[in-house]
Amino acid sequence: MSEANMLKFIIHCVLCFIIFNDTSGKPVSNDTELGVYVPLETDVKNNKQYYFGIVYKGNIFQAIQYCNYHNMELLSIETPEENTFLFDTLVNFIGTGRYGFWTSGTLLPENHWVWLSTGKPVVHPSWATAPYNTNKSCIDVNYIKTSKALVWADAKCNDARHVICETRNTKSLD
Repeated sequence: MSEANMLKFIIHCVLCFIIFNDTSGKPVSNDTELGVYVPLETDVKNNKQYYFGIVYKGNIFQAIQYCNYHNMELLSIETPEENTFLFDTLVNFIGTGRYGFWTSGTLLPENHWVWLSTGKPVVHPSWATAPYNTNKSCIDVNYIKTSKALVWADAKCNDARHVICETRNTKSLD
């Protein structure tokens, strides 16, 4: 990121934090944008771009709404390389600290882990510990700089977490 873009990002973060500092988990309305805009980061190998809502927090359903409002989908981590890319990107943007982010992973439709955004099964999990058979039906990822990777955990879907949205780059048919 260039120095000019970093300065714009910092100014935008401060303004958004001051103006939109709502971490109450209330639903996102169509006339209000909550969270901090981090310029879309592109993972060329996976052909995806990501939006990091590092101020906004909500439950899994609010996170889905938040991403849909931005014409994106809630995060689906489909490869170990994508997990590493996201962690490295968060290191550059956030630095230190601890943040939990929703993914679209859930047990809800079929009682096995799937990505709601794609309908595909979760095949490359990076669990901190084996998921428990409790009322925790959603997957969150936890950013802790010292962990050296995003750590996955099963979570209660109504808990508040930050959000990472994604969109796939599509090739035009020119």
